[in-house]
Amino acid sequence: RASGLRAPARRAAMSMLTFDRTDITQTAQAERGTMEVLPLSKGKRQNKIVLGDADGVVQALGMRKGEDTRSSVFRSATGPDPIASLTLGSGKGQEDKIFVASGATVRGVNKKGKEFFKFSTNLTEPIRDVRVDGDRIWATGEYVSNQYVDCVDAHFFASNEVIADSRIAPVVLDAEKNPVLACRDRFVRVVQGSDLYYEAAVAGAASALHVCERNDSLRREHRDAATRETVDPRAHSRPHGETRRSLPPDFEHASRREVLFGTEQGLCGQLFLDGERVARGWVIDTRSHRLAGSGGVSAIDAECDLTGDGLNDVVIGRDDGSVETYAFDENGDPQIAGRVSCGEAVQTLKHGRVTTPFPEILAHTFSGKVVSFKPGADSTSADGFGMGEALDDAQAAARRFAEKKRVDDVKLETDRLEAEVQVARAKYASLSGDLIAADGPSRVLDRFRLDPETATHRLTLEAPAAIESVAVHVSSQHVDLLDEYGAGGADPCGGPD
Repeated sequence: RASGLRAPARRAAMSMLTFDRTDITQTAQAERGTMEVLPLSKGKRQNKIVLGDADGVVQALGMRKGEDTRSSVFRSATGPDPIASLTLGSGKGQEDKIFVASGATVRGVNKKGKEFFKFSTNLTEPIRDVRVDGDRIWATGEYVSNQYVDCVDAHFFASNEVIADSRIAPVVLDAEKNPVLACRDRFVRVVQGSDLYYEAAVAGAASALHVCERNDSLRREHRDAATRETVDPRAHSRPHGETRRSLPPDFEHASRREVLFGTEQGLCGQLFLDGERVARGWVIDTRSHRLAGSGGVSAIDAECDLTGDGLNDVVIGRDDGSVETYAFDENGDPQIAGRVSCGEAVQTLKHGRVTTPFPEILAHTFSGKVVSFKPGADSTSADGFGMGEALDDAQAAARRFAEKKRVDDVKLETDRLEAEVQVARAKYASLSGDLIAADGPSRVLDRFRLDPETATHRLTLEAPAAIESVAVHVSSQHVDLLDEYGAGGADPCGGPD
């Protein structure tokens, strides 16, 4: 691909990263986009994370270096409605301000858990995504996207199809942010005011979006330095120790906004948006990376360099539980560099330094698990340096002792809990008699999609508890049910019931 300046050369063959998994905490069921990483506090080397769940609870926690215990910062209940969206403000002074949406209400919470803002919108459908920039609020539902200025309704846009995800970015004018919507009718739409500005067709039902703010900033810095001609554009100073390798490719798009999209069919692609047109970049097709059968894209993060080559990698979370890391080759095309699995649908992906002072991937799953993946000690960067945390013999021995102690503590805690459960069961049996205990309602994540590879429709159900049986009602079509995993769980029916 032609470019104003070639991307730095990298390894011809990328080695696969290995990841060490750490389970951080467990929340109630989680919706998409309900986890954020707070910026580093002064003098701190590790981030804190903020989580929202289906019980309406917002909590923040962190971990200290060298300790496996978690420290709770705050935990507060916002009400009976589940937290559908959680984000940090993007305006000046809002970097550590937390905004959550539940039902049709938007709340603001500071980093200590104190509520400082509450706004009840006029939306007739629940808010599924919220974005805040200064005094402007964008609240997106299933079909509508509203913009509020100083809590006053300013713009309204109704989509032709379900809105799966939304972001804000200054696409048309640098001083004004526009909603960018991922719609399931295979379009990514840009909205200006109350009108559709333009739309870009994508190869599948759009399901996730990500705005690459850091890449855009680096491209603009390089463009401005080259325009001034006061310094060598190949060696001008960059903030935070940026090197020549840190410059992203596609410098001709410095005036545009880089947006990544994912689809339910598993594709992930790159778009460059401005006020005039859409420019298309690379596309990640799971079949080209020998990952046929991968799930749909449910989350994207592209603001962290995990491979150590100086460029931000693309991390993709899928609804089948897989988390994939893609680095870029010498032509600026993504190549897979690592793959792990959470075992359940990934709802949110972020990056940060939570469990250690080293970069790591953070995932929030459907059942509420919060896990981190950091490059293992045997992973190497593009320059051959170790990516994991280097330990000497004494540190390794201390870690093994700490891990053994943690296992022993967990066993003791398990025994204690089992004894408490037995006591509680005996107490309940003496009181309930012949009554049967029943759990409350919980959400079941369902997907019904056409698989072009096998020419079948795939039904996937995911629940926080074990599924005993599933009844499928077919009204007028002949259906053959096939158990994908060969476990004998599907009972074929020869025709409509």
